[in-house]
Order: sequence, then C-alpha cells, then structure tokens
Amino acid sequence: ATFTPAPPTLTPTPDFPFFVENPSTRDLTPTTNHTIVVFVEILNQGGTPLGGYRVVGDSSEGKHWESEESCWEWCKATPAGGYAKVANVTFEPGSFIDGTWNLRLVDGGGQQVSPVVSLPYATDPSQWTWDFILFRQK
Repeated sequence: ATFTPAPPTLTPTPDFPFFVENPSTRDLTPTTNHTIVVFVEILNQGGTPLGGYRVVGDSSEGKHWESEESCWEWCKATPAGGYAKVANVTFEPGSFIDGTWNLRLVDGGGQQVSPVVSLPYATDPSQWTWDFILFRQK
C-alpha cells in the first residue's frame, strides 16, 4: 500500500464586522509631503461616519503606530485640488520607509474589527504617495 497524504486543512479566517472598500489608486495620489498620510473613512452600512475607532499599524521595520480616535463626522480632508477625499481619521506614522505598513481597524476596546491592509512605501521621493482607505460596516 502507498501512503496518500490527506488534503490540507484550511485555516478559518476571522469574519470581521468591517470590510475594505474602494482603496485609492496610487497613480492619482502622488505627494511631495515627506511623511506618510493615510486618509481613512470608517462608515456604517448607510455611509454615516463612525467615531471611536482607531487605525493601528505595524511596519516591516518593527514600528508601531496608532491613530487618534475617529470622528463622528467628516473631520479630515485632502488638500484642495486634484483627487479629493474626506475622512474621519488619518493615520500618520511619520517619515516614509522602505517597507510596508500593515494597518487594521480596532474598536474602543482595542479589538481588531477589520482585515489587515498592507501598504508598501519607499524613501525615494518619486515614489511618495498619500493613501485612502474606506472601512465599511457589514
């Protein structure tokens, strides 16, 4: 008799109460700003901004950053002109890195409520960009 391995077991993925919708297109969001800025909308199913959430990120360089709490209104906006977006929180961890920031949404108790969004960056000024993420409640 020959050994036949069992099929791989699928690891269940968490079912988060928020999903990622409509991330920005980077060819529309170049910047000369020397720091990373991610504009984030956190919305309920009907499109109303939700306050009390934070965007938490960990970089491939071992850095950790947490945003302020989100507003219950549109309290952030991109600069005038070009590709304009409004948001209810920003994630601003500092200078550009040669690596990736992995972001997730957490509730007031620090519980992860969204999948992770990975954003690669570079220190080369020709690659600098700002980003936009929309987390929508299911």
